[in-house]
Amino acid sequence: MAALARFEAGAAGLPFALVRLDPGELPQDGVFAIEDIAVQGQGPVTAVRRLEPDVALIHAHAADIHGNVQMDLEAHADFARDLALARASRHVIVSVEQIVSPQAIAKAPRNMVLAATEVDCVVEAPYGAYPLACENRYDTDNHVIGSYAEAMSGTADGFRTWLHHEVRSLDDHAAYLNRLGMRRLQAVTIRRSVYA
Repeated sequence: MAALARFEAGAAGLPFALVRLDPGELPQDGVFAIEDIAVQGQGPVTAVRRLEPDVALIHAHAADIHGNVQMDLEAHADFARDLALARASRHVIVSVEQIVSPQAIAKAPRNMVLAATEVDCVVEAPYGAYPLACENRYDTDNHVIGSYAEAMSGTADGFRTWLHHEVRSLDDHAAYLNRLGMRRLQAVTIRRSVYA
């Protein structure tokens, strides 16, 4: 909750955001400007400094070649976090399931979440959110997430080995998808396109 508020403050150009935090949520790393402020009838809130990352990398359903980005918001209400991050950042790179025509974007204006003026670069990356879900496209691959969790809970060397085998030894995203094979991808696929 506090992180989202910090991005929203950055996106709005505000120096800080006011949030209500439980005592266990108070950060210990000095990143936050901790000040308890009494809000009439609301109890104390905490002022947290805005976040303005240099670069945001987010994944969406579709974009045109100009960088107008669309999401099926009915399927992905949580995209608001990604939007706050994008709007708070100095540069925005968006990977998308597919590049579509400007006409396809114009047919569904209510799904446009970022205008070309807010995006520095757009990259077509089918299954770009995998092994996590991309709503209305494919589900989370729990087998891969389980493998990752197991590697993370093990030794540092074990995780480095897993990371090398699963990520770094491959040339690119296409090589990763090719290694997985269509059978694995079809097992998680709901549908390939919401715009076709």
